Parts: sequence; C-alpha cells; structure tokens
Amino acid sequence: MMIKPPGESFRWYGKISVGHWLIITFVLVAGCQRGGGTIAGQITLDGRPLEGGWITFRPTQEGPSAAAEIKDGHYELPRDKPLTPGAYEVSIEYTKKTGRMIKHRDYPDEEIEETVQVVPARYHSPTTLTRDIDGKSGSFDFDLQTK
Repeated sequence: MMIKPPGESFRWYGKISVGHWLIITFVLVAGCQRGGGTIAGQITLDGRPLEGGWITFRPTQEGPSAAAEIKDGHYELPRDKPLTPGAYEVSIEYTKKTGRMIKHRDYPDEEIEETVQVVPARYHSPTTLTRDIDGKSGSFDFDLQTK
C-alpha cells in the first residue's frame, strides 16, 4: 500500500483556486434559478376585495399553467413556478358555503354543506379575461362586476 503525500489525493480539483471554486459555484447556482418575475395583484368584485378563491393563468399556446390562492383580494403566483412569456387566459373562481345542508347528489342518504359560485361564470367558464406576460415581474389587477 502506497501512502500519498498530503494534498496529492485531491487530484485535479486540488489544483483549482478558491476564486475558481467561487465562480463555478455561482454559475451552478445561477443556472438552477428559473427565470421570470413575480406576478401578483388585487382582485375586487363590485369594488370590494374578493374574500377568497383561486386565480389560474393558462397559456393560450403550449406551456405550463399556474394558480394561486386569493386571500382578502390579493394573490401572488409562486416564484418557484414562473410563467413563460406569452398570452394567458385568466380564470377566477370563489365558491362560498351558504350554511345550508343539502342532499349529496351522488349519495342521497348523505348531506353536505351547500356552496355557491360567487364569481360570475364569464370569469371562469369559459373566461373572458386575458393577460400578456412578458417574463418580468408584474402587477395584474382584476375588477370584476356581477352585472
């Protein structure tokens, strides 16, 4: 068994300076970051913040969709899933419990709490809302009307 002198066991990577290691690390970390900026905004219904619900951005061409929960009229898409540049259809939904119990449609012996869709169908089935995303951060507000 041959014993190597200290430092010789590092092979090629022992010959790279600390500065080079920092550059390599920076390039690797930067390469793992996904592009795109934050997409966020306010959603109102008849001038009041929408209490809850979901907003979904679906590309009109190919590409991933993204959705975010609406809380007190505000939404923010997750930064780890940025949207690619392009045109998007935007759907907004908010189902609210009425407090009334009704029969389950698939299990007539069971009761469930009734829910109603608060947002008019034109904003989700199918939607009339569209936005163009440029890949940078942006604020997209939506002022929805029931009439």
